[in-house]
Amino acid sequence: MDQMLFFLNKDQMLWS
Repeated sequence: MDQMLFFLNKDQMLWS
């Protein structure tokens, strides 16, 4: 779960 959250966070940061 932590990995998924990290991945999503990275994507959001890139999108942001």
